[in-house]
Amino acid sequence: SEKIGLSPKFLVYDDSDQTVLVKECLAALNIDTGKISPNAIVEKISRAKDSCLDPESFALKCEGNPYLMKISKVYELYQKRLMQLEAVDFGDLIRLAVKMFDENSELLSLYRRRWKYVMVDEYQDTNHAQYRLIEHLAREHRNICVVGDEDQSIYRWRGADVSNILRFAEDFPGCDVVKLEQNYRSSKSFIRASAVLINNNAGRTNKEIRTDN
Repeated sequence: SEKIGLSPKFLVYDDSDQTVLVKECLAALNIDTGKISPNAIVEKISRAKDSCLDPESFALKCEGNPYLMKISKVYELYQKRLMQLEAVDFGDLIRLAVKMFDENSELLSLYRRRWKYVMVDEYQDTNHAQYRLIEHLAREHRNICVVGDEDQSIYRWRGADVSNILRFAEDFPGCDVVKLEQNYRSSKSFIRASAVLINNNAGRTNKEIRTDN
């Protein structure tokens, strides 16, 4: 943690802590909370961190958008205050780990040797920061197994990127892809009806769900 300017006894802020701190930042910047919701700012900051965007990178993406530029100013002060308080939020727990691995190859090698096997469930709901962390840890030894179904990706609103699972075979060429196509819960009529809808999804792996029920 010292490598990113934090004490080993750093605090972890939850959603309510984040909201309180954002409100303090809004007051310090004289931004009217009647025109911009603290909860909306917390959401934007969290999604930025899910994409591994620090305040500077986020500000660059916001150029030309007055509303987002205002949020970027809050994000900048918010992150500065967090570091002063020796604290991180949930988004930082992965984003800052990725940052450390980006900047310190010796540290990355240490953890690659420590964690020689990586398994990820619900891979269709991983965000960009999680993808970067997984790739860092598994890129060298390639002992990685992921489980997921792109048709069940439902968390895009909180940063999930379904392309992570769709391009897994490209990221790790030579991997074995095992399709689990037999459904043990639902009736044939339900499977047929749902397939009519699901088969219209853009960007999906071809699979034929079947059942004996």
